[in-house]
Amino acid sequence: MITIRSLSGFNKRLEAAENKLIVLEFFATWSTPCKDINEAVKALARQNASKAEVIQINVDKFEDLVDTYKVRSKPTFVFIKNKRNIYRVLGADEEKLKHTLSELCK
Repeated sequence: MITIRSLSGFNKRLEAAENKLIVLEFFATWSTPCKDINEAVKALARQNASKAEVIQINVDKFEDLVDTYKVRSKPTFVFIKNKRNIYRVLGADEEKLKHTLSELCK
């Protein structure tokens, strides 16, 4: 799991992913739900590291990406495969996140 530091770094990560599942986690450092689910996201990222890459995006630093991916709530998880948005999970729903990641990593 990585936290992006620049837009170019984000684009490089997407390009390098090839067929790997990408999970974009849009978060805010001040958001209680984001803080609450953070450890679960880290654990899921470790468990699925060979099949998926989790990229954290701070909504306060990357407003262009927030607009591009139409993020309206925090956290929002956007799942991308082959450069296409294939699913999203809104809010700190750990069970839904686990289930979605498991299904999409098959």
